[in-house]
Amino acid sequence: MISTFQRPVWLGYSQTGGATNLRMDELGGRLLLLGSRANEAAALLGFASHEAGFKPLILDMDGYLSSHVSGYFTPFRLADLLYDLYRIDERGPRAHGELISSAYTAALDLTFEEEAILDAAMQQLASQDTMASPPVVYDALSGVEGFRGFYVDKLKGRIGTLKYLDAADSATLAQVCAPPGGAIVDLSGSGMPRAAELGAALFIAKLVSAFRATPPDARPSFLLVNGVHRVFRALPKSLHGNRLLTAMLESPLTSVFESDQGQSLSPLVVDACPTRILSADAWNQIEREKRRWGYGAQGVPSRGDRPLPPVPPAVLPNSFVLQHGFYGSSQPFVARPFEARASQRNVEADDVPVQSSGGEPPAVEIEADPALTKRVLQEVKAYESPSMPSLVSYLSAEFPKDAVQKAIDGLEKGGFVKLSPKEQKSGRTMLTLALTQKGSDLLGRLA
Repeated sequence: MISTFQRPVWLGYSQTGGATNLRMDELGGRLLLLGSRANEAAALLGFASHEAGFKPLILDMDGYLSSHVSGYFTPFRLADLLYDLYRIDERGPRAHGELISSAYTAALDLTFEEEAILDAAMQQLASQDTMASPPVVYDALSGVEGFRGFYVDKLKGRIGTLKYLDAADSATLAQVCAPPGGAIVDLSGSGMPRAAELGAALFIAKLVSAFRATPPDARPSFLLVNGVHRVFRALPKSLHGNRLLTAMLESPLTSVFESDQGQSLSPLVVDACPTRILSADAWNQIEREKRRWGYGAQGVPSRGDRPLPPVPPAVLPNSFVLQHGFYGSSQPFVARPFEARASQRNVEADDVPVQSSGGEPPAVEIEADPALTKRVLQEVKAYESPSMPSLVSYLSAEFPKDAVQKAIDGLEKGGFVKLSPKEQKSGRTMLTLALTQKGSDLLGRLA
């Protein structure tokens, strides 16, 4: 008999001294962490779920979680994944194309009409291409018919703000979901807040699109997104249909939303999560609103036959409240302590070369097969600005595809080749590879 028992996640201590646990199978697929200390609760939940044997997948919008718990998970950066996030899923290109359109809409706060223009462009790309990067989308908008030129030009200007967002073919969504202990993706390293928001939205779109087709053992236990108010915002008026949020809630993927800015979070997210972990300030605000609207200015029932509600539990400033939608209960607790641990990748600055005693940067070790490295450098040099997909496809006849992709990524990170946008004869812009002087020197040594 196969056991379905899941170990509870230990969050802290209740007021009576017992343990406060959270059963992940009782969440109904949704959990909200809200309040000024919500990031602390998210870090605790990530550590405790890893300790309990779960495989969380964490999207870190602001770098806080990476600095506290990335040492417990396999770390990734936005630049590692962006190229794969742009790639339209071949198993369901049209459905994934619509979700990508909704991801751009959520990240850029587009209107209904702008979302419709994007939908039309995405359907064209889904039928003839496999990429939906900002430069490709920008060019595809020129072929959209049936919309006024003013709105198309306005949308192209919005998309154009992201045209030069770098992307290297380094890791795939499947590789992020593969580590048995879970993974964390730091989206804050680009230095562009809008890039982090677009990266999170595209990641959600791809994960939701591919989730049902992913084998159960390759799926994450749950997805945790901190700073979720930056993706699902409380807008002054309804600008678009929130199709990305709807698809996320309809998916069998368990979702954990975190926000320390409740006033900026869409009320749709709050209403969709009956189970919540609230910091003391969020709990007290909710209780004040209940008393204000339920009992008037005097704080007493307006009708004599209405029974008095139970006295809410006292919540200290350093406490949290587990508001359990499954049981309809509220339980204050004090968070348990744990050791913060950042991965070595987050401790050291990846983009700043470490100088040796002689003032020269240390040599970069190439892990790929020297024969494969040589072939990659030869092909980049022989052909004028080849694209990465074309080079991978060409060399896959001689070497394993994954090995080719890894070799190109290693050369790009080591500064032997560089990715740069180049306008093609068709008028479209693509990322192409070019050999650097460092790469020419390496090719000379390998020859």
